[in-house]
This record gives sequence, C-alpha cells and structure tokens, in this order.
Amino acid sequence: MIGNALETMLDCLEENIPVKDLARIAEVDVRTMRRYLYEGVEPGFCKLYKISRSLFKDDVQLIDWAYKLELPENIKAAMEYLSLNKNLDVLNDYIKVKVDTSTNKNLKRWGALYGMISSYEAGEIKNKEMLDKVRKVSTNDSEMKLLLNLVEANVCYRILSTSAAYLHTMSRICDEIEQDVYDLKDCFFRMSFEVRLNDLLGKRFLYVLADVEKAREHAAKNISQDICAIFKANSYYLLGTSFTFESYELSVLNTKQAIDVYREANYEGFADELERWFLPFLDAHHGVKVTEGVPVVIAHYEAKWGDKGKALEIIEKEVSEAEEAMYYFYYKGLATNDSDMLFKSLSQFLKVGDLFFAQLPLEQLRKSETLKSVAEAVYGQFAK
Repeated sequence: MIGNALETMLDCLEENIPVKDLARIAEVDVRTMRRYLYEGVEPGFCKLYKISRSLFKDDVQLIDWAYKLELPENIKAAMEYLSLNKNLDVLNDYIKVKVDTSTNKNLKRWGALYGMISSYEAGEIKNKEMLDKVRKVSTNDSEMKLLLNLVEANVCYRILSTSAAYLHTMSRICDEIEQDVYDLKDCFFRMSFEVRLNDLLGKRFLYVLADVEKAREHAAKNISQDICAIFKANSYYLLGTSFTFESYELSVLNTKQAIDVYREANYEGFADELERWFLPFLDAHHGVKVTEGVPVVIAHYEAKWGDKGKALEIIEKEVSEAEEAMYYFYYKGLATNDSDMLFKSLSQFLKVGDLFFAQLPLEQLRKSETLKSVAEAVYGQFAK
C-alpha cells in the first residue's frame, strides 16, 4: 500500500520531517495526511508528485510509488506523467503491470491510448498514420478527448508539408481546447495538459502568427514549471528563436540554456542538433563567421556576408529545391542579389504557414526602396 511506502520514505530520510510538514508539502490538512499514512487512503497522484518534487532531486521515488497505486484515476495520471516526460520504457512496463492486468475497461482504454502515444514517440508510428489513428478514437471521456486533441495538434505541428493546413489545424485546436484545459478539475492532469498546451501555443504564436511577445509569455510559463524538463528546454529554444531578428546575444543565451536542459534530461539528440545547426545558423545570420560544420550554414554566411561564389557552389550541391524550397530560394537570392528568388522564398515560407522565418527574405527585400512596400504588402496579407 502507498501509505506504507510513504511511512518507509519518512523513516529513511536523513532529516526528520513531521507529519504536519508533509501535509503542508502535499497541500492537505494533517488529518488527511494521517489517513494517507495510517488508514489506507490512497492520495491523489498530484499529492505524491508534490511530495516527490519537494523532497527528492529526481523522480525515482515517484515512479516507485506509482507502481503501488490502485485507483484508476491515479494510474491514469501516472501514465500521463511518464508519457509527458517521454519515459517510454517505464511507461510500456507500467501499462503491462498496472493496466493490462486490470478489469477496469476505461483504464484499459487509457492504457491503449498511452501505448499508442509511446509507439509514436518511439518512431514506430509515422506522423500521418498517428493522425489517422488519433482521429478514429471515439470516447465520451472529457479528459481523454482533451489528450487526443493535444496529441492531434502536436502531430499536426510535426508534419512537414508544402501547405499551411496542418499548422492552421494545430492553431484551431489550441483555440478550441484552451479554456477546457484551464477548467480541468484533476490537479495533475490540469498541470500536465497546461504544459502540453503552452508548448503548442508558444509555437503557434511564434511561427503561425509571428507574435513574439505572446510566444515568449507561453515559453515563460513552461520554463517556470518543473513537471517536465523536456518542455522547459523546448521553451528555452523557442525563446532563443524568438530573438532571431532582435538580439544575437539573447538568441544564443537562451539556446544554450535549452541545450543544457536537454542534456540534463538525457535528450542528447536535441542538444546536439541545436549545437550542430541552430547556433551556427544564428552566427551566420548575424555575421559571425562560420567556417566549418553544416555546409548549408556555411553557405548562409558566405551568401550574406562573404564569398557569394562559394555560397552558390554549396547551395547547388547541398540544398534541395524540392525539399527545402524556402531556404533554397533564400540562400540563392542572397548569393545572387536576386529579388525574384527572395520573393519566391517569401512566398514559400508564407505558403507553409511560417510567418516568423518568412522574415528572413522579408528582411532583405525591405532593403530595397522599390520592393519594400510590395514585400510588406504580400507578408501583410498572411499576417492578418
């Protein structure tokens, strides 16, 4: 029972913690805490999370407690915690141990959904297949509906498309569910879903609407949370990106923060990618010489600040017009001073729904007195 586990935890701590202090940490009265400890009453997962967060540096104890939970609502919340933190191996084992052996049909439906999410995050299900699967799930469970909406919006964001339709779908879903997430009664699901939602809203405001202030507001919310380090790192990255056209120093500072947090969360791949690509991209954009690394970033620097002939050679060899049309036309427009190329780049960015990085070609076109007003008018049509 979880009460015995909590008692054992108190006995093993180096520093004695009175029951009243444990109650304060869990945000319950002393009588309720005594019921948790001595009368077999199972505390909500949110209470356990708060105790774990306050007393331990990692979530090892919280996960150990999760395996002792019996109430379906708590098991659901534990799966959400593991899913949010992308602790997929433990999530898969937890589903086998706590859900597959249960006779509760609703809990089994939740287990099936989290199992599907786990397979998707592991790369076993591709984006469009996942989108199809999520849209086919039918449920009257309001919390499950919200999770399905959040997952659908996230998948839409991840899909690389020549159309803005997926980003606009993500944006629409965020509008439809935002208040419902804030109104959730379950403490842990509300906190966790807000983290998922803020991540999406930050991306929506930055890329779809190019509203950097709103994007930073949502990034700040996820930076201040401590449920999931991965989403904290995502927000530092978003914050760094949001300063691309304003401050080289703040872009680099926040991106390095993202790298550090990704590494602390054992998300080495994301950290490596930012070091390999995004930091050099910021260097190239702001005129800090790039001489090694990703060829396309070298081409970016040379096209904007250096040897345009060298840039053209790299662009023709390394950049695919078919797969990266917006960047291909942007780099080539820079290298050749070709305004038609820059307009093509602007058009491609706007077509895919990325108003933020559409400012790359727009920034160059604004330098021409004859083209500035036309470029701003084109951009303005999409920025409404």
